Amino acid sequence: GVGGKGVELGAAAAGGGAARAAEVEEAPKAAAKVSVRTPQIHWHGKSPVFTVDFHPLITSLCATGGNEPDGSGGVKLWVVNPAEGGAVSAVSYVQDLVGHEKTVNCLRFSPAGDMLASAGVEGVIVLWRRTAAASTAEEALEGKEKWEYQTMLRAHTLDVCDLAWSYCSQFIASASVDNTASVFSVNRQEKTQACIRGHDHFVLGVAWDPQEEYLLTVSSDRSVRFHSSASCKWKNDSRSMHVATRMEFPTKGSGAEKVGQLSCVRPVSALAETDVEKVRNRNFALFLDDSVAAHRRRPAWSPDGLFAVVPGGLYQASATAPPVYVTHVLLRRSPKESFAFLPCGKEPSIAVRFCPTIFKLHPDRPGGSNAATPVKGAPVVQTHFNLPYRLVFAVATQDSVLVYDTQDMKAPLLYVTAVHFTPLTDLAWSKDGTYLIATSSDGYCTIIEFNPSELTEPLEPEIIEAHTKNYWAKRKAEEAVEEQAEEAAAAEPHAVQAVLDAKAKAAAPPKPVAKDDPNVEEVGTGRGGRKRRIIPMVVKEGGDAPAAMAGASGKAAPDTVAVEEAVVEEGAQQADAATGEAKEGDAGAAVAGVGEAGAGA
Repeated sequence: GVGGKGVELGAAAAGGGAARAAEVEEAPKAAAKVSVRTPQIHWHGKSPVFTVDFHPLITSLCATGGNEPDGSGGVKLWVVNPAEGGAVSAVSYVQDLVGHEKTVNCLRFSPAGDMLASAGVEGVIVLWRRTAAASTAEEALEGKEKWEYQTMLRAHTLDVCDLAWSYCSQFIASASVDNTASVFSVNRQEKTQACIRGHDHFVLGVAWDPQEEYLLTVSSDRSVRFHSSASCKWKNDSRSMHVATRMEFPTKGSGAEKVGQLSCVRPVSALAETDVEKVRNRNFALFLDDSVAAHRRRPAWSPDGLFAVVPGGLYQASATAPPVYVTHVLLRRSPKESFAFLPCGKEPSIAVRFCPTIFKLHPDRPGGSNAATPVKGAPVVQTHFNLPYRLVFAVATQDSVLVYDTQDMKAPLLYVTAVHFTPLTDLAWSKDGTYLIATSSDGYCTIIEFNPSELTEPLEPEIIEAHTKNYWAKRKAEEAVEEQAEEAAAAEPHAVQAVLDAKAKAAAPPKPVAKDDPNVEEVGTGRGGRKRRIIPMVVKEGGDAPAAMAGASGKAAPDTVAVEEAVVEEGAQQADAATGEAKEGDAGAAVAGVGEAGAGA
């Protein structure tokens, strides 16, 4: 079904083209499922519109940002009117926020709905405070919705490309072309909370994990980094936990060598070759560099925090195959590897946004209650995410919009193209999933309106909370087991070495002098080690050595007789070899000479 020009629903592929769109345009049920309209409204006075976002509490209240006719940056508030409501205009103007001197690249409402952050070419972030709150869109149009300038945050020397709020509304992160990302605390606005470095080129996107463990950054250095704060307060203690940059070519027969199969692709174990060229020829870069004129790569986390969807991706089936534009799905459990590839067509993807609402499973799609039972022998349809609910997200490329859900990602739910003359710039969902707006640099916006029956009913918060709680409990248990396994693996070499040392010690010949012998003194060698020296003593004629040793130690030492005799014999041999003389004399003098020779040796 179709709700407008260049729109396809269902299993349409990204490269369907205008002909296929025209074929399904005649379907009578299209308007009942979704409507697509691009109203001829000068949102910012014929100037480009670079960003859009919906208020998290009021369904149809949104904000747009971009240029103004005088060259300054503009932020405007609007109310979106339903397509079938009989309204004269598609949107209604609410308020104009003045405070930017240059272009606004991005703006985002805080999850609490009481603050709005906007940033752009100036390199600063402007915070707006909600001073009067309307409960409905009608009240907002009556003037009960008011926003005022609050403060300005400075951390970057160049353009800010993207913004992201933490889910607790206490922190806000920014990405800039000065190769850094910054984190600010709303409660401590006077200085930067953390400056995140590590990328070698422009940082074009940032997204905050719903569990507030990771901060994801996307850069034109062809890498995605997952940053974490040890204190969870982001006080310059952040570090890069995971980096996704390259991946091995898929194996033949896995189904992943064909773009669109979306099979779970896992790289093989670490490459054994040490030749850099061989290693590079066996894997491909996951993301674009700066050669493509796409200055926005805005990622998004799923509302449950299980995975992230990152735009600006590449896919290559083999070393000889040409790379194609895709959007990567990165799992939280293995963020260095791409879990699925979502084809983008002829243009790269630039932004991803999730619908804030979590829906029940669609009864007619795979895994639903009305899904057809697979025929015996037929290929099994994989849904990829075995979730008891349904997540919906939209991917914007430079010339199209694709909508996916986690119940079946084999093909997009909706494909919209050929609605703008210049590249798209941003996406935004309303809180209930009714509206999806795409902005463009041609100065117009496309409004996609879904019928509630198309996205099914929202899932009860109790079910979502129970599932999330159970999942994270299992995940923490699994992480504990993994940590124990890692510790055991790390300790294994030491254990093996201890066994080898014990075996070597057992095989070594016994030393002539016991370590605890009172007549053995340990002295330093000058190199951090210890050296043992035998203390010479006089043994009277008549053989009273045991008594003398016992007196020296204060304890009986019957076993030291044999030890002393062995020392005397060994020392005598060394003395004979050194002097070439063997004289008989007084026993005490002989023993004294032997002791000195042994000490010298």
